Amino acid sequence: MHSSDDFQALTKEQQSFMISWLKENFTPISHTNNHHTAYGLKQKFSRLNFYVSSKQFATAMELAGFTVKKEAGKDESFFRFNISQKSKFFVI
Repeated sequence: MHSSDDFQALTKEQQSFMISWLKENFTPISHTNNHHTAYGLKQKFSRLNFYVSSKQFATAMELAGFTVKKEAGKDESFFRFNISQKSKFFVI
């Protein structure tokens, strides 16, 4: 779907932490959640942990086992994921 080169710019420790953190803080659902984009989600992740780009966030979500849906004609900032509105992420 997209190159992981940007994700590889993170340290191995950051990559591992991020994937684990996403698995812990997001609950997968069967359909795409259209209320949130990679850009908005990565903004909160960056405030709580360390800076990541939208592309790095989308790659990490994919590696964490979530489905990544790309908006036609838009960049990775607009990617959406199969995440529940009841995920821990939205209450922290």
